Amino acid sequence: MKFWIKLIHIVNQIFFPISCVGCRRPDILLCQDCDEKLTPSDNLDEQTITALAYSDVAVKQLVWLMKYRGSKQATNILAEKLHQKILYHLSDLPDFYLVKEKILLVPVPMTKKHERKRGWNQTKRLAEAMTELSPHTYVVSNALRKIRETKRQVLCQNKNERINNLKNCFELAPNIDLNNKIVIIIDDVTTTGATMAEAVRVLKESSPRYLYGGVVAHS
Repeated sequence: MKFWIKLIHIVNQIFFPISCVGCRRPDILLCQDCDEKLTPSDNLDEQTITALAYSDVAVKQLVWLMKYRGSKQATNILAEKLHQKILYHLSDLPDFYLVKEKILLVPVPMTKKHERKRGWNQTKRLAEAMTELSPHTYVVSNALRKIRETKRQVLCQNKNERINNLKNCFELAPNIDLNNKIVIIIDDVTTTGATMAEAVRVLKESSPRYLYGGVVAHS
């Protein structure tokens, strides 16, 4: 087994060598200089916390590697950026430093069919990476369920189509207790905020004390 793992690693290095997504410096996915140049994003709205601008080519490449290649390095980099932005935002809450319970991270779900096809859910991996950065975060991956397939949001022509595409596609899982908790819905990219708005609408049924969206990149 170790031989095959080593062989796969060698093949990946040959055909997919690591280089900085910003300056192409070899053997590192994001060098310090390019890290410092990543374009931050203003929050989409009062309820949606966004870390980076998707228009930044390096950010777009990191998201692509996380989403379609399952890159752990890219996931960890993006998780740290989102984690920092969320903690900065939550620090303004009047009781943030007094609470003892964990911050609950709810990944935006895929349908089971879609997740099997891709092999992973990048938002779940993102949330799990964030828990490694702080003992105060905890992933509740089964709180929200996607109950029907939807067209890819990028294929929708306008905001109304995006909203209708996602209408009633999520449901709150039974026996999930989010009452009076701090809950952050985790997603990778947002444009109009339609996905997050639908997820927020459903999770509000569980009466969390604070409910925010946390998104890596705003397009």
